[in-house]
Amino acid sequence: MYSWTLPDETSAGHDRRHGPEKEDLARRFEGDMMGTLAAVDGLLVIADIARTVNDFRPLGETLSNICLRVGGLHGYDRTAVFMPRAEGDALEIMGSWGLSDAYVEQINHGHPLRLSADSEHGLAPTAESFRSGMPVAITDVDLEPRLQPWRTAMRVEHYRALVCMPVIVRSRVIGVLVCYSGEPHLHSREELDLLQLVSRLAGIAIETARVAAGQRQASDELRRLSERLQEQNRELARLSSIQARLTEQLVHPDATAVERIARTLAEITTRSVLVAGRSGNVIAHIGPMESRTMMGQVAARRDVSELLRRQELVAVGGSTCVRLGLPETPMGCLVLRPALDDSVGTSALAAVHAAVVITAELLGERADRTLETYARPAVLLALANGLYGNSEAKEAAGVMGIPTDAALQLAVVRCGSQESAHRVARRLDSFRNAGWPLVTATQSGCDVVALLTAGPPQQLRRAAMRLRELQPHIQRIGVSAAFDGLGDMVTARRAAELATAIDSGSVTLYEDLGPYGSLICELPPGRAFGLVKETLGPVLDYDAVHGSQLVHTLKAYVEHSGHVQVAATALHIHPNTMQQRLRRIAQLAQVDIHDYRNLGSLVLALEWDRMMRLGQSSADATS
Repeated sequence: MYSWTLPDETSAGHDRRHGPEKEDLARRFEGDMMGTLAAVDGLLVIADIARTVNDFRPLGETLSNICLRVGGLHGYDRTAVFMPRAEGDALEIMGSWGLSDAYVEQINHGHPLRLSADSEHGLAPTAESFRSGMPVAITDVDLEPRLQPWRTAMRVEHYRALVCMPVIVRSRVIGVLVCYSGEPHLHSREELDLLQLVSRLAGIAIETARVAAGQRQASDELRRLSERLQEQNRELARLSSIQARLTEQLVHPDATAVERIARTLAEITTRSVLVAGRSGNVIAHIGPMESRTMMGQVAARRDVSELLRRQELVAVGGSTCVRLGLPETPMGCLVLRPALDDSVGTSALAAVHAAVVITAELLGERADRTLETYARPAVLLALANGLYGNSEAKEAAGVMGIPTDAALQLAVVRCGSQESAHRVARRLDSFRNAGWPLVTATQSGCDVVALLTAGPPQQLRRAAMRLRELQPHIQRIGVSAAFDGLGDMVTARRAAELATAIDSGSVTLYEDLGPYGSLICELPPGRAFGLVKETLGPVLDYDAVHGSQLVHTLKAYVEHSGHVQVAATALHIHPNTMQQRLRRIAQLAQVDIHDYRNLGSLVLALEWDRMMRLGQSSADATS
C-alpha cells in the first residue's frame, strides 16, 4: 500500500545539499510520487470495476464498461474481453475499448482464435491463456515467430505488445482480458498482479450480469404468466396477491429479508420452508425444529444439486426443492416439506417466485460485500490523498453509503509494520466490535486510515481502549475533529496524524491538542517549522553544537510561570545558573524574555517544537 507523510525540513526549503546530490534526490522523489499516483490509479480502476458488480447491467454493456475502465492503465491503448463462442471451439471478442471494427471482424469471423491444441498454426496467446488458466505476456509481437498467422490482424490494429489475463470464476476460466500496447512494453510483476485482481472482479461482474439477465428473463416470463392466469379465474388473482406479498417483504425493516420471504411462503403453502446456500448451509428455516435437520440433509444432497441444474423444481424424499439462481451459477435451493401436490399449481408458482425474490436479495448482499472489500477502501485512500475533488464527493458518498453532508471524523491507527496494518485494515469487524462508528478503513503504509461517523469523545476513547485490547500491535491512535462531507479529507488526515504523534495510551483526539494544535494544522506545510526556526533557531543550534540545555531551561521557566527560584529547583540547578542560562537565551534569540509579548511567541514556538519532535520520532519509529 502507499504511505503519504507531511513535508519535513527539506521540503520547507532548508535542504543544505547542493549539486548532483540534490538533483538525484529530486529525481528519486519525483519517481516515487509518479509510482504512487500510478498505484492509486490502479486502485481507482479496481473500485470502478467493483461498482459494476452492483449495476446489474446487460452482459455486453458490462464487458464494454470493464474494457473502458482498464483502458489507459499502464499505457494500454486498447482492451478486449474474449469469451468462448456458442460452439465452444474458438474465442471471440465480446466487449472492447479502442479496437477498430475491422480488427474485431477479422478476429471474430476472418481468423478466429481456435481452442483446439492440434491446430496447424498452434494456439494464439489468448487461447493459450484460456486453456492454461495462466497469464501470457508478450513484450514485442514482432519478435515472436509463432504469431505469424495473426500478422494481418496485427497490421490492421498496429499493436506491438499485449498481455492476456484469464478471467476465472469458481476455479473455471470463462474468458480472457487482453490489454494491447502500441509500443513494445515489459510487463512488471506489480502490473500483472493488478491485472489479475482486475480480472477477478471482472469475473464477478460478468457472473452478476449473467444472473441478472436470467432473472430479468425469468421475472418477465413469470409476469406474463401471472397476467394470463389472472384473466382466466379467481385462483390466478390469488396467485398475483401471493407474488405481491413475497415481493413486499424486501421493504420491511423488522427482520432479514430472506427470513421474511420464507415465513410468507410458509403461510401461503402451509408447509415448512428452508432456505439453503450453495454448500447446503441453512440461511433461514420456518417450521417445527424436528423438520430442520431432515430438510437440511435434503438440501445438501449432491444429486439434488444435479437435478436442479436440469430443472427448476424437483420432488425429492418427501420434499419439494426449488433452485435459487441460474443453472450455470446456482446459489442454493429452497426446500418445502411436505412436498407440493404438483409442479404447476398456485403453491408451486408461489415457490418459484419466492426463489426469484430470494435470489435477488442474495445477489444484493454479494454486491454489498464487494463494495465493502474493494470499492470503499479504494475510494477512501483516494480521498485521503486528495485525488478526489469536490465535484466527485457526491459520487464518493454514494459508494460509501453515507449522506453527502454527513458529520464525519477521520482516525489514523499506527501499527508496528505494514503487515500489521494490513491485518487490521482487513478486520473491519474488530473496529465495529470495539464500538467504533466505522464507515470503512484502508491501509496506507504502516497506518490504517479509518472513516468514522462523528461520535462523542468518551465513546471514541472507550472504543480505542477496546480496539487496542483486540489488536495489541496497534501503537498509536489519533482522531481528527468532526467535519462535514468528504471534501476536506486531506486536512482531516493531517489533523489525525498530528494527534497520532502523541501517545496517550488510548487515543488522542485533535481537540486534545488545544489551540496550538489548531494553529499548526491550519498553517501551510512547513510554515510551522519555519516559525520555530525564526524564534528558537539560534538557541536550538547552540544546544546542538555545545550539548547545552538552554531549550530545556526555557521550557522549565515557562512551565513555572517565570519563577526563577521554582524553575531552578525543578532543574536541580542553582538560581544563579538559571539566570545565566536565561541571559544566554535572550542574547541568542535577541528577545527580552521578561516581556510578555516576546514570551508569548516563545511559548508558541516551544509547543510547536514539541509537537514536531513527537511527530518526527513517531515517523522514525514507523519507518
